[in-house]
Amino acid sequence: MGQRHYLGKDIRPTYAGSKSSTERLKRGIIHARALVRECLMETERSARS
Repeated sequence: MGQRHYLGKDIRPTYAGSKSSTERLKRGIIHARALVRECLMETERSARS
């Protein structure tokens, strides 16, 4: 949930056409996807144990 709050501050400037905000938002989304992937892998490992 913290990641969602972190990404939220970049969304509004993106609508205004800010290229740096757009790039920050893209990096944040990529990072969030990686975190979700790690959590899913950890959940699968825990379920197997």
